[in-house]
Amino acid sequence: MRYRIRDRPTVRPHVARDADDARAVGPVSALLVPATPLLLTGIDPGEPAAMRHLRALVHDALRTVEDPVLLVDSSSPSVLGLGGIGIDRGVRRADLAVLEGEAYRTAIAREVPVTTSGDHAAAVVLLACVEAGVAPRLVPVGADGAEAEHALGASATVIVPLDLSAATHPDGPLAAVAGADGAEQRFLAALAGGTPEDVRTVAAGDLPASDLTHLRRWCAVRAPRSWTARCLGGTDVHHVRYRVYTLDPAPDARTGTGSGARTGRRVRS
Repeated sequence: MRYRIRDRPTVRPHVARDADDARAVGPVSALLVPATPLLLTGIDPGEPAAMRHLRALVHDALRTVEDPVLLVDSSSPSVLGLGGIGIDRGVRRADLAVLEGEAYRTAIAREVPVTTSGDHAAAVVLLACVEAGVAPRLVPVGADGAEAEHALGASATVIVPLDLSAATHPDGPLAAVAGADGAEQRFLAALAGGTPEDVRTVAAGDLPASDLTHLRRWCAVRAPRSWTARCLGGTDVHHVRYRVYTLDPAPDARTGTGSGARTGRRVRS
């Protein structure tokens, strides 16, 4: 099987971790990045300057992570892409090779079961990582999450794609849904508040046209009991909120050999 593989930056290898670190169990940090395809180069030829600045912010944040990890569903296909939303671009999980156009369509036809639903958020993050020259570890997550919990290691930072609502404003990309803006503001307040229980409670409610799958996954696997949230920046484009957060274990949430908290402050959005 032959693919046309797009040129991509050289990704930096991970520093090998010792066996004790690989077996460590404790809370780990998270880096929340927008899951919008607009984050990727070349998707929107008329993109505003604000989106270019957001892309640079996300790339810089990804490059500062010592051991980036993306939690993926254990049943995910070998190619993760954006074909389901009309964009012929994806990435092969095994080697992070970017496939576009006909090469992507061929790979999808041959390697991805028809019954498989796409994880567009994971595809966006992987493609953004490749653009930034970063190679995250992909850790499969099964039904109970136990295997992923031990595979993360103590120094991991989980990259969490977060897709906030596109239905909060009458002039937004999707038809406005009554109550969506208030629900999103409550969610962001819970995120800044620093406890997974609050986030789970709000996320379990109705947050229209959003995707919180990966945030729930991190909360279920290795989120701390409480965290310090720091907003690195963000922008609003087409009446959609795009934010970049770090969530680090609060000093009272550190257990075992889990990662320590970085300096940060709680924020409001």
